[in-house]
Amino acid sequence: MKAVIHTGVPAPWASPVSQVPWALLPLGNRPLLEYWLEWCSDLNIRDIRLVLDDGAELIEKYVGSGEPWGLQITYSFYRNQNDPVSFLKRFSMESLTEGLLHVTGPAFPRKTGKEPLSPLPGKTYIHVKEDAAACILSHDPHLLQDWYNQAKNGKLVNWDEFESLGREIVPLESLKDFYNINMSLVQGEVEKYLRAGYFFQDNVSIGYNVITPPTATLSPPLIVGNDCRISPMTVIGPNAVVGSHVMIDRNSEISDSVILNGTFIGRGMEIRSKIIAGNTVIDPYSGAVVNIPDPWMVSNVQSLPRFRDMLHSLFSRMAAGVIVMTQLLPFALLFGWKLAQGSRFTHQKVQGRKGKTLKLPRYIPSKSSGGISERIFMALGLDLYPHFLLVFYGRLWLCGHRPKSLEHGISPEMKPADRGIFPAAITYADLRDPDNDADLERVEDLYYRHHRSLWEDMRILGRFIIRRWVKFFKGREK
Repeated sequence: MKAVIHTGVPAPWASPVSQVPWALLPLGNRPLLEYWLEWCSDLNIRDIRLVLDDGAELIEKYVGSGEPWGLQITYSFYRNQNDPVSFLKRFSMESLTEGLLHVTGPAFPRKTGKEPLSPLPGKTYIHVKEDAAACILSHDPHLLQDWYNQAKNGKLVNWDEFESLGREIVPLESLKDFYNINMSLVQGEVEKYLRAGYFFQDNVSIGYNVITPPTATLSPPLIVGNDCRISPMTVIGPNAVVGSHVMIDRNSEISDSVILNGTFIGRGMEIRSKIIAGNTVIDPYSGAVVNIPDPWMVSNVQSLPRFRDMLHSLFSRMAAGVIVMTQLLPFALLFGWKLAQGSRFTHQKVQGRKGKTLKLPRYIPSKSSGGISERIFMALGLDLYPHFLLVFYGRLWLCGHRPKSLEHGISPEMKPADRGIFPAAITYADLRDPDNDADLERVEDLYYRHHRSLWEDMRILGRFIIRRWVKFFKGREK
């Protein structure tokens, strides 16, 4: 039997609570995807295909080849995630002779407490939501084919509920669903799924490397992740799910709440019936989302910069400093001339380093602009001179991704603290002819994330300089 799990289906409700894809959202401090992989292992399904979209590199990094679960994981990248069924057109039914588990979106495979059973031959198990299947399991490829053919026409064949297999498929459609599952897990259900490495006793589940002073009160039931620091005179619980890499300052009280990974809780805070993700406070019942600007109340845990990032930052700022100093006089002279011709800089709100908002100057040549002065201006890269200044001041990277516009707000995939975003003065788009190919730009962004290094930055900078002067001499020949 095979399994196909779609991890890239859009889930807009999840964007306020996490910087990772919904498949990696923590439920009881374990990623949702991990529950599915463990169930696949229980069903003796070894061949798993994960269908990816946004956040693909994070899922690949976490899951790898599937070895920790004894599984064989392969990956596919599929854009049309609004129609997961169409992905199966790539497979012939002959390749599914042993059956298929097909998961089409965010859902939690909850254990019902009944004795788990194996799927019976000739049976099709479906969880239906609004006349569509959120999950389907069958041994018979012909039944699968019949079901998909009829489902396209708005009909559903006879099917059995997953409850007969000891599972309940719980769709995740809102922050309230996410909160309720976490509360169910902390109130006792987590014991059904508990993994090795956690201490579990008297409804208290604690990970490794957790510092809890004697004056801290842990009121069960509660779950605490790994690498947490709990200060004196704090009260955690009851019904608290605290993620990994969380710091809680003294005199704080947390109950009936979910604190996500990498969150700092300030001194004297009282948090009840909330979801906290960094500086974002969420009421799971109303869906209200509030960003707290005061870092002394709630914020993201600030980690020390890695040595590689420090080298990158040093190289970027030194190289930008050299460019700024050597081009100061040419910029002053040539831009004054271009300004007289009607050229100008406009400003666009973009996301800079560390998620900070900045106004990025964009060079707009005049309609009458041209000639030797324009070619020299562009060959020297003076249209990006303000960008190099921002690199020198630490607001941009020298090489990386094109800064994302914030004119229409922050999109779900653009989390301010996301280490996978490197807004920069020079990108791969500057090494080719300009176009509006969003897919190509996304591929280039992913390539840079995987191959980012000082050598790659020097290669990009060198190619940028060469390309600008090649265009200058070609224009001169004309």
